[in-house]
Amino acid sequence: MDFKGQYPQAMADQDPKGLRQLRQSGRLDQFLEDRSKEAHALLDQLLAKEPKYPNGVVKNAAALAQAEEQVRAQMLE
Repeated sequence: MDFKGQYPQAMADQDPKGLRQLRQSGRLDQFLEDRSKEAHALLDQLLAKEPKYPNGVVKNAAALAQAEEQVRAQMLE
């Protein structure tokens, strides 16, 4: 899930002033890193009970897609 790539566009649409302030202050990269960690933690939580392959990838692609959509909806609002 490429959350860091999606979040700036959502901010540009919803909070352009906040995005501009983060860029100007030099804090955008850290902010995106923090939000990405938060999004991945939520994704892990949503998929905790799903069966996974030995490499950690969720076996059920539909469950993964649904969980990713939930994370996007929650984090990008």
